[in-house]
Amino acid sequence: MSEQKFPVKYLLIFLAVIIVIIISGYVFYESSKKNIEHEWNQQISSIKELKLQQIEKEQFQRIKILESFIKNTAITQLLSDIITNPSDTVQLQKANKWIKELRTNFAFGDIYILDSNATILITSDQERKLQRSFLREEIKVVAGKDSASVSNLYVRDNRNLLQAIVLPLNRNNSRVGYLWAEISFFEYFYPILFYSQKEYDKAEFLLIKKNGDIGFLLKNFIGDTKENIQTIPLQPEERKAFQEAALKEDEVRELQFAGQTMFVSVRSIPGTDWFLAAKVDESTVVSSAKNIATAIIIVVILLIILAAALTYAVWKRSTLDYIQRTFKLRKEKDELTERYTSLTKYANDIILTINKDGKILEANRKAFEIYGYNHAELIGKNFLELSNNREFDSRKIDEARKNEEGILFETTQKRKDGSLIPVEISAKHINQDGEKIIIAIIRDFTERKKLESELIQAKEKAEEMNRLKTYFLANISHELRTPMNGILGYAEMLMMDLNDPKLREMASMIFKSSRRLHDTLDSLIDLSKLESQVQKLELENVELITVLEDIKASFEDFAKEKGLVVKSQHKHPRVYFSTDPRIFNKIISNILSNAIKYTSKGEIKILTDFKDENIIIQIKDTGIGISADNLSKIFEPFRQESEGFNRKYEGTGIGLTLTKKFVELLEGNLDIDSEVGKGTTVTIILPARETQQKINQQISKVPAEKAQIEKEPAKQEKIDLHIDYKKEEKILPKVLLVEDDEVNSRLIKIMLEGQFEITWAFDSSEALSLVNSFTYDIVLMDINLKGELNGVETAREIRKLDQYKDTPIIAVTAYALHDEREKILNSGFTGYLSKPFKKEDLIKTLNNVLMKNTL
Repeated sequence: MSEQKFPVKYLLIFLAVIIVIIISGYVFYESSKKNIEHEWNQQISSIKELKLQQIEKEQFQRIKILESFIKNTAITQLLSDIITNPSDTVQLQKANKWIKELRTNFAFGDIYILDSNATILITSDQERKLQRSFLREEIKVVAGKDSASVSNLYVRDNRNLLQAIVLPLNRNNSRVGYLWAEISFFEYFYPILFYSQKEYDKAEFLLIKKNGDIGFLLKNFIGDTKENIQTIPLQPEERKAFQEAALKEDEVRELQFAGQTMFVSVRSIPGTDWFLAAKVDESTVVSSAKNIATAIIIVVILLIILAAALTYAVWKRSTLDYIQRTFKLRKEKDELTERYTSLTKYANDIILTINKDGKILEANRKAFEIYGYNHAELIGKNFLELSNNREFDSRKIDEARKNEEGILFETTQKRKDGSLIPVEISAKHINQDGEKIIIAIIRDFTERKKLESELIQAKEKAEEMNRLKTYFLANISHELRTPMNGILGYAEMLMMDLNDPKLREMASMIFKSSRRLHDTLDSLIDLSKLESQVQKLELENVELITVLEDIKASFEDFAKEKGLVVKSQHKHPRVYFSTDPRIFNKIISNILSNAIKYTSKGEIKILTDFKDENIIIQIKDTGIGISADNLSKIFEPFRQESEGFNRKYEGTGIGLTLTKKFVELLEGNLDIDSEVGKGTTVTIILPARETQQKINQQISKVPAEKAQIEKEPAKQEKIDLHIDYKKEEKILPKVLLVEDDEVNSRLIKIMLEGQFEITWAFDSSEALSLVNSFTYDIVLMDINLKGELNGVETAREIRKLDQYKDTPIIAVTAYALHDEREKILNSGFTGYLSKPFKKEDLIKTLNNVLMKNTL
């Protein structure tokens, strides 16, 4: 590019500056013009108001002159006598003499003496040009007034504009006539308008009749007044324009008059139907702005010349900078080109440039290595020929052309030998020498895909194993609980019925061993639920002290067997809070069980406190303690203080693991402080959740030394049987037992014998046949039934019968997981009883549902 060529951008800047200067000058001119117009408007309006005030003042002075004459008793008597006797020649002569003096001394026009009917009695007008009808109309206007007033303006002799001062004449408080004194409006008005050269130098005045078609133009006072008064005709549109202007007397209006534009301020003359208009021609206003316009034009021209000089100087300066910058940029470009060539040549990813037709323009060494083509084969090849999915890749390339940020996508491409390679493509369009091209950076991630596939397979396998574990636990729970229910149930029945002490002791051992197995199974199920994150909270309102004392009572026999004492001490007698009772019981039971298990002598203390909205529970023992090395791992599943073949204590090693997880589920904290040989203190801190009902919000505090609570001996709960006696005959509630396990069905029949009338159905078909034939008070339904329908489906079919819509149906099942329980209860069951269960639990459940059903 030639250095001497004037750049277009500087020309555009110069033109822009010129435009700005011209616009600024024009805006300044318009602003100045508006200011001038405003000043003229103010002047016109002020002059108009001043003249109207002077006219009113002149009229007032004339009225005072006449009133002063009339106050003369002789003149008043003279005028009254003439009105009473108009034929009295002597009086008429006196009156004419008085009228002549009044006209001569005070420049009045013709004077008329009128009676009350507006009849002319005496006048200085020999021709009597005023019509009686006109006089009557004007007299009507002033008839009701007691003081003098002015008449409307009226024209006589075509050009003579007159106004009369009308003075009422009274005699004995009665209106007898009027004094009508004419004054030439021009003779007293014109000098008022033009009494100083400063005021009338530019402004002119118009007198316009409101509803007439003529007006008077009052020119500057030079020589004879009458020669400077011009009568002008008014066009209808001009009269309408003046009338509209008069509606807004405080404004100056721009309007057309006699073919010229003028600025006019209009106001009504008081007491008349005439307008006074002050006007200034537009040319007068515009001429005031011409000097400013001339000055602005000169300034604009000078600024344009200055801008041209500055533009030329900047251009010459930029030319020098351009030469220096160009040299520097060329050097940097060569360096960048060399670096870019090295970068693309040795990059570990494929780099391609593609034109708008999809042809490959450039490729780096990695591209030839991966695709297997030589330079001649790859350059010029259509990019989509490398695609395994042409339609998808074509759509993505089109998207890259439209997306300013570029796109990233995954696809599959083909090598020369036909083998496929998974790739990740980052594509972005750029402008290169005026042409839009796409730079594609392509990464071969065969190894990454392989790794991702292995990870996905591993994840799916782990998830499948987790599902299998859950299914296994559910099934093993069912398969173990079902026979365990028989073992525990029959052992319980034997303990109650056997008289032989040895046999009863053996039955007791069977019961305890089965209970231990049941507890182990429950712990495994709870651990599975916690690890699977399916454990849900069922919050209820509980009273802390009562719950702890009940748990303590259940462990007293275990403690007595080892010669231990369990004590409790509570700082507050009542503490209400919201928690999951089952989980809370397990937490306390696990810790208390461990305390008794690992303590051979001494005592166990349960301490409670309520502080800072937290419940604090401490369980202290005098047992073997835990070493510092083992404190960090006792919460790991299946770990114990003593392990292997030399372990001294029973247990699975998951009790503390479950306890800690349960505490965390309740948003609490568990801490253990232990010393080998001295004992262990377990501290549990739980948030005191607000109870759902407002139960005893106040916590009564008692001294610590008086806070020891002695637990009363547990009362045996009396089981009320719903048995009605009628005519001394025992009527038993009818129960339909649907159970496919003969052991459990026989056990339930034995447990309920003598208290309920039991009918056993082996499967769903037999159950549906029985309910259609007989009516039962309760249905006990096993869930895992053999046959066409399971327990849930069988219950649903029974509910379809009208007579069983409200009949209690209780699920008796070995499926004990929380979600299964919820699912069963939501399927139309009234209650739920998990295997294994005690006779007491079974009877209590039946009585409860019967009681609710009868209410």
